[in-house]
Amino acid sequence: MLVMLLLLSAGFIFYLYAEYSVASASFIQYYQQSQYLNSTIQQVQATTPKVTIALQFTPTPPTKTVKPNTVTFLTGYLTVTNLTEIYTPALLITNFTVTHTATNPNATIEYNWIPYQQVYLLKGIQTVEIPAGIFPLSIYNVQPGDIITLYMTATVQILWQPVNALMAEQSIIGYFTIYVVE
Repeated sequence: MLVMLLLLSAGFIFYLYAEYSVASASFIQYYQQSQYLNSTIQQVQATTPKVTIALQFTPTPPTKTVKPNTVTFLTGYLTVTNLTEIYTPALLITNFTVTHTATNPNATIEYNWIPYQQVYLLKGIQTVEIPAGIFPLSIYNVQPGDIITLYMTATVQILWQPVNALMAEQSIIGYFTIYVVE
């Protein structure tokens, strides 16, 4: 009985060792392949041609008058040019953020905006116009004569597809001015 138990234990230990050997060999192979792929991606990122793009933000309109305690909206667009040297296909990604200032420290300014836009670029595209908007824009606790300025920062990235290699990244800040009237 003791001999049988020892043989069974030895068989179980041999089985576990064999499974451990296969698992560790698979892990080493996976790790080496992962390192190779990371190295290849880094080489592609390092050798991707960098390009210079031009940005222009156009608020439409740049100034607006509102009455106290109003909900309104603001629109504009971002123009991206100088795209002729872009390797295609490419993906143009724009992230928008918004901040504000007000002359009245008691003013309550609340807003939402379109945070993200993307455009797939094909060969020959020279200019892209991307809409930007703030809605709803709620303005409370203000008085006639108060001035509110909203700053919209647009950060554009152009990624060479399908490897997502960064070819260009640039930011611009546009602004809207709101005058509170009677």
